[in-house]
Amino acid sequence: FNNPQFDVRGASTDLTNPDFAAFARSFGAEGVVVHKTAEFLPAFKKALASKKTTLIEIRMDPQQITTQKK
Repeated sequence: FNNPQFDVRGASTDLTNPDFAAFARSFGAEGVVVHKTAEFLPAFKKALASKKTTLIEIRMDPQQITTQKK
């Protein structure tokens, strides 16, 4: 953004998410990463059958869920 009061330009930083599946595993849980829709159901069934807490991380293109106009 531009702030005319201070005559400076705003700056931003691209933030990235951590590896949530690896984070879950570091605490003793199961951590699974899903990239495609077809991968979800097998991961979900495996999570239901597991004796451990399971985190399923769904990685997708951020543009699929953005509120910004294209």
